[in-house]
Amino acid sequence: SFGIAQRTVTGYDYNRVLLAIAIIEKNLGIHMENQDVFVNVAGGIKITETGADLGCAVAVYSGFMDRPAPESTVFIGELGLDGSVRPVTSVDQRVTEAERMGFKACVVPEKSGSVKAGIELIKIRNISELKALIKD
Repeated sequence: SFGIAQRTVTGYDYNRVLLAIAIIEKNLGIHMENQDVFVNVAGGIKITETGADLGCAVAVYSGFMDRPAPESTVFIGELGLDGSVRPVTSVDQRVTEAERMGFKACVVPEKSGSVKAGIELIKIRNISELKALIKD
């Protein structure tokens, strides 16, 4: 009974964060209506690209669960209202860049097709599969 939970967003679309929270609640079976959520994109940049949806959702979910996302892993994908992780454009280029930046694994939508990479690719179909990735 502390009042209405805060939703503060900087550098990312506020409405996309609200959608991510709703998708997380429905598909991962958690309730965040009484939880404050803060999303901040470092460096003063603004992200308008939907390929960052999965990364945003992972950050919110791992923060709620108080468990870190897998180290050295990048998350690429757009979220559907049903919890599906949808493919985005230029996945090959994104994975290649993630590898160049030193990431060891990349979570991508299952329907991304064949992606050639020198790093581990983890393909997921639905956001509910995050439970297996974000654990103790």
